[in-house]
Amino acid sequence: MDIWNCITADPEQIAMCSAATRSSPSMIRYVCQLKGSGMIQYATCALKSDRAFVREIVKTGGRALAHIPLFQDDDDIVGTAVAANGMMLCHASSRLVSLRKIVVAACRQDGRSIIWANPIFRDDFEVMMLSIQTWPRGIEFASRELRCNEQLVRKALCLDGGTLKYVDHQFRSRHDLVSMAISSNGAALQYASTTLQDDERLVKSAAYLKFASERLRNTLKFDKKAIIKALSQGENILNFIGSYFNDDIDIINIGIQYHTQGLLKWAHETIQNTESLAFLCVSYEGRALEHIGVSLRHNLRIALRAVRSDPHALQFVPTDLPNYRNVVLQAMDTKIATNVTALRHTTIEMRSDVVIIKRALDSARGWANGVQSIMCAAAPTIHTNKFIAFRIITQHKQAAHKYIDAITHRSVVNAMSDMQNIKCLNLRPVLRNDDIQRTVYIFVGIQWLEDMQQ
Repeated sequence: MDIWNCITADPEQIAMCSAATRSSPSMIRYVCQLKGSGMIQYATCALKSDRAFVREIVKTGGRALAHIPLFQDDDDIVGTAVAANGMMLCHASSRLVSLRKIVVAACRQDGRSIIWANPIFRDDFEVMMLSIQTWPRGIEFASRELRCNEQLVRKALCLDGGTLKYVDHQFRSRHDLVSMAISSNGAALQYASTTLQDDERLVKSAAYLKFASERLRNTLKFDKKAIIKALSQGENILNFIGSYFNDDIDIINIGIQYHTQGLLKWAHETIQNTESLAFLCVSYEGRALEHIGVSLRHNLRIALRAVRSDPHALQFVPTDLPNYRNVVLQAMDTKIATNVTALRHTTIEMRSDVVIIKRALDSARGWANGVQSIMCAAAPTIHTNKFIAFRIITQHKQAAHKYIDAITHRSVVNAMSDMQNIKCLNLRPVLRNDDIQRTVYIFVGIQWLEDMQQ
């Protein structure tokens, strides 16, 4: 294969190329375009010593600075690098992290670069303002004097109310500043003074009741509007408000979206036995099936929806449910390979069903731990089934030796080795009397017609 095509397919292959290839400016330039300027690390020392070439690469992305120690004290190249990626200031020389124009360029691009700058800049108003504009938390690194600067504090709180945690204590008692903070982040209420945490209007605005004073918590847990707003913010206050609203449909509908399992556990028994709400709950969180009424767990529609949301909800599906097998098949038909581990929650009869095991193996997509989980959960009869043996051998040879019966394994391998062209496999559907579609592999005209349940 042509070297250019190889590099296009996998730029990391440049590491395995000859020195002649890695000394080619056009090749290194191409690799950096594909995967970022950091790929200059694979260039030869001679090429990394070429100032003009290095400057060209640094312009495309500052990460190159980490791999060119020869130029980490070069004002022009470091300035270009931090202008593209401020965090690359961490690779600049001790002289340059003390140079104001370099630090300003870095902080303008990424406020977090203040961490790597010389500490003298933490008392520089302009530098700290630049840092806060792109990273409000940068006020944490400002000097004590600047953390008392109202202009700087207002800028930080306007961008991220959570920075109230880092400002001087005098500002945590200011109603206007705390109000500004919670308007962008309600959780900032936890950093306000105890006096402001007892301000009902402020607490309702923040909608984080758990950070309110004890007096307000005891009052607001009976305020429906405050509770709905808190739940819609994602705050889990179900245990805090007790059972006063556990039969309120409005609160239930809001809470379902954010605290599905906890809400059903908390809700009144009449709510737990409401079919429409139960279906909505398992749509958000399959394992909420655990907390719905016993009668509704026998509802096929709800059970199917639950395992579609989370196959592990299978552990809460009653095994005497009509069409239980269809529910198990739905659980195994998952887009996420790790969900096949839910097979262990089924009955021995389901774990003996070849079609279910096949569906699980298909969903595992060759994932080693998934195949291991399926075969550990499968009934002993599965380990001697030639159909399953073939699937395991072709998809995961290592697992085949461990989980397939030795005689069955040898039989299948011998049959496969007799074939001149294993690629001549066809898939054909076969209908049985029970109208369940099965699949039988055709090996170059030789049909495997053993009973699928054998």
